[in-house]
Amino acid sequence: MEQVATVLACLANGMAEVLCPGTSPCSGNCAQCGGCRQVPDRTVMAANPIGAKPGDRIVLQAAAGWTIGAAAAVYLVPAVFLLAGAWLAGLWGALTGFALGMAAAVPVDRRMRRRGPVFTICAFAPAETEQPV
Repeated sequence: MEQVATVLACLANGMAEVLCPGTSPCSGNCAQCGGCRQVPDRTVMAANPIGAKPGDRIVLQAAAGWTIGAAAAVYLVPAVFLLAGAWLAGLWGALTGFALGMAAAVPVDRRMRRRGPVFTICAFAPAETEQPV
C-alpha cells in the first residue's frame, strides 16, 4: 500500500517523521458520495533509505506482511472459528466458534496496532500538477 506524504523531520537513526494526509472514503469526490467525513492527518515514523529532507513530498509504502497479517487477524481467524464451530456443533457451535475467534483476534489486533505498520519511504513523489476546476 502506497501513499503520498510529506517529511516533517529527519532523525539521526535513518528514520523520518512523516505527515500522512487523511483521505476520505470517496477519494475526494465528496459531492458524488454525499456521506463523507473528515479523516484527520496522522504522523508516522518511516525508514528513510532515500535521504528525503523535511518538506519533501515522498511516496510512503507500508510493509505488505503487516497489512496481510492485520487482515488475517481481523477477518480470517473469526471466520475459521465460525466455520469450525458450525461443522462441529451446528448453530450454537457456530456462535461459540465466532465468539472464540473474536476473542483470539482482538489481542492479536491490539498487539499489531501497538507495534504499528512498518513504513518505508520508497521514492520522491512527482510534482503536483494543477487540475482544471
